[in-house]
This record gives sequence, structure tokens and C-alpha cells, in this order.
Amino acid sequence: MCVLCERAAAVRLGLQGIAGVSTALALGDAVLASNLLIDSANVAFSQGRVASDGVMDLYLHAPGGAVQVSGGGFGGQTIESVAIPQQDQDYIRSIVSRLDAIIDLDFRFVANPGQADVAFYYDTEIEIGGGGQTLGLATTGSAGWELFINQPAVASNQDYRQYVNLHEWGHALGLEHPFEAGDGDVYAGSTNPWTSAYPEETVMAYRSPLNGEWPDFFSTSDLNALIEAWGAETRLLGEQGDRFMGGEYRDVVAGAAGNDELRGNRGFDRLEGGSGDDWLLGGPGADELFAGSGNDVVMAGFGHDTLTGGAGDDRLRGGYGGDLFLLSSGQDVIEDFRIADNDRLGLEAGISYSLQQSGNDLEVVTDQGMTTLWGVDLTDFDVSKQMILTSTIPL
Repeated sequence: MCVLCERAAAVRLGLQGIAGVSTALALGDAVLASNLLIDSANVAFSQGRVASDGVMDLYLHAPGGAVQVSGGGFGGQTIESVAIPQQDQDYIRSIVSRLDAIIDLDFRFVANPGQADVAFYYDTEIEIGGGGQTLGLATTGSAGWELFINQPAVASNQDYRQYVNLHEWGHALGLEHPFEAGDGDVYAGSTNPWTSAYPEETVMAYRSPLNGEWPDFFSTSDLNALIEAWGAETRLLGEQGDRFMGGEYRDVVAGAAGNDELRGNRGFDRLEGGSGDDWLLGGPGADELFAGSGNDVVMAGFGHDTLTGGAGDDRLRGGYGGDLFLLSSGQDVIEDFRIADNDRLGLEAGISYSLQQSGNDLEVVTDQGMTTLWGVDLTDFDVSKQMILTSTIPL
């Protein structure tokens, strides 16, 4: 159950307890660990609901009026619902469509609540006892998830109303408040909602936004957590040369024919070039870069990355961090193999190899081809540390 409560006017700016300037600077790069935002019980419940077809069915009770609801732990009851404005319906559909392209979970809107895994209701009042005004409520039961929005309380602020919708739907997707410690983890060691994370960091926050604008979509931290819970959607590119730029979260991209340029960003990305002469560029994070056939350029960034050129004559650069270069067919060059960074070569089990020095470079010869390590001396290369056996390598 989630209860989103109205806060006192004295803390509407959300600045209590933290200096505004230093916090603003920190928010620029702040990414919360996914475990702080994942409610494993909610994830398990939702995964059970979609297990039969991999689709989360959504229902919007658009017309309003009296309607019987399951009510979760509060029990079945009839509520006087309010019509969901077309603008709000369009917003909900837009964030669903946007998320559908990011996580490996499909969504479908259905015509009645009996078919739904998640049902949205705008209520005239949410009364659960206790003090304060309840703005949103998320319940689970035999009917699945029921999400209730206190429409009169948020009617005058469309941006905030959208945020409350996003927040409650986050619970149905398996997210939790950053200040909840029931599962043994909590953000910044605090269970106080008003000194915890800001909405810019996660839409599961209770505080007011530091910059005064309510987010209209999940944060990078939220998306990382959702991808951990549901997996990343694989984006299949076309047969022509494609250009792709990743997001701040994990991307999984598969190119096809054509000379592609695929760029990761933050997150643990997986980029597959397919056939053609491709450019694959990773970013911060432990990326997996598989070029495929063709004469490719594969360049990782910061992080412990895995790279392979596939068939063809390829150039590979691992960047900073201990990288794993998977040997493949063709005449490949590794431009920055660093023993000091704990870079390693991966060799498929059962394939024989030999090492030889050629000028300033080390050559690794197999029956599939040769890989040249620029600037590496055979006398410095320790096979027991710099080479590992792997399972089948993508070619």
C-alpha cells in the first residue's frame, strides 16, 4: 500500500535540512542504487500478474461515477469516482508508451477492470483514517493493482497530478519509496520522507522538487531500477546504416545490415552491430560491445567492459577499467591493452593459440585469425592472468 500525503506549507520548498546550493550540485550526478528503489514483494506480485503473457493490462476508469472496487486491504466498497480528463488519459498513455520502449515489459489498455492488472481511478475523496490528506493510494488484491488519485486535492495543479499518477504507477511496477527500510535498505540512512530524496532523483519521493518543477517521467534512477526488475527492451534497428544514441540507463541495441553507429551512454549497455562496417562506442558503465561481421571500430569508455570485433578486421579500444577482449576471427588490433588495468583476453575453449612478438607489439595467433596488442611486450604478458577461457563467443 502507498499513501502519498499532503505536506505542511512550511516545507513546500523541500529545502529543510540541506543547503540548497550544495544539494543542487549533488543532484546533477546523483543516481540512487537500484536496490533502494526496488520493492521485491511488489515486483513479485506484478510479475505473477503478467506471467501468462508478459503483458501488463491497464484500465482507466474514464467515465467516473459510482463504481465497485476491491479496495485491497481496506475491503470492497463503492466509491464515487470522478471522470478522468482526456488530457490526463493522454498523459498516462504517453508515459506508458515511453516506458514500453525502455523496459522488457509490454503494456495493453483494456476496456474493463476485470481484465486489468492495474486499474486507475480518480476518487472524490480517499479516507483511510489518521491525520493529513491522502493524495494517492495504491492497493493490491485479487483484482490486481488499484490506483486511486484524490482528484479534488490535485485538481488545480496538473503537473502535480501527473506526478501523483506517475508515483502510484511506480508502485505497480515494483518501485518503493527511498525512505522505506522494511527490506533492509534506505536512502541516506533516513526514514524521514522530508529529508530523503528529491523528485528529481526519484518519482517515488515525497518532497517537493528542488527546482520547482514536478517531473513528468521516471528519473534515471527509477529507470535503472525498473530495468533491473524487468530487463531492458531490445531495440532492433533496420537494414540500412543506423545511428543510435543511448540514454542514461541500460540500453540493449541490435543492429542488422548496414554501417551502423551505435553509442552507449551511462548504464551497462549491450550494443550489437550486426553485419556491416560498424562503429560501437560505449560510455560510463560496464558495457558489452559485440560488433558482428564487417571491419568494425569498437571503443569502450570507463568501466569493466567486454568487447569483441566479430568476423572481419577490427579495431578495439577498451578505455579505462579492466576490460575483457574476446578474440574473434579476422585481423584485429587492440589499441590500448593495459596490463596494469587488468585487461584480459578471452579465448573460446578448445581453440589453440600462439604468442609472438612483432616489433613493439604482441600478436596472438589462432586458427581463426590474429589479434595484435599494440605496445605490449611478450615478456610482460602473463598468460595465467591475462588470458581466460570463455564459452561461445559472438562472432
